[in-house]
Amino acid sequence: MLIPSKLSRPVRLQNTVIRARLIARLAAVQHYRLALIIRPAGYGKTTPIAQWGADKADIDWYSLDEANNYPEQFATYLLAAIQHATANHCERSDAMAQKRQYASLSALFSPLVID
Repeated sequence: MLIPSKLSRPVRLQNTVIRARLIARLAAVQHYRLALIIRPAGYGKTTPIAQWGADKADIDWYSLDEANNYPEQFATYLLAAIQHATANHCERSDAMAQKRQYASLSALFSPLVID
């Protein structure tokens, strides 16, 4: 069973500072199929991304925490987010993950990249 809050975008907070420069840089990600935002805790990732993505339907959210150190759990949540963002276009990888029919994460993610 998946925890819905890990796959839910944060709501846009009304009284937050708009970081226009970061939001403008995020506008360039529309030319890519996947964007990973990687910075240490407290470096201001969530708020500008939530502001930028508030009106976009084709992006999804996956909040990582220490529980995601388990490969199976990481893969399950990542695939759930990708499936939602792509309107279920990764059925082969999702079926493999649901049935745990993969030898490694590389074996699972190879068809995902192709899909």
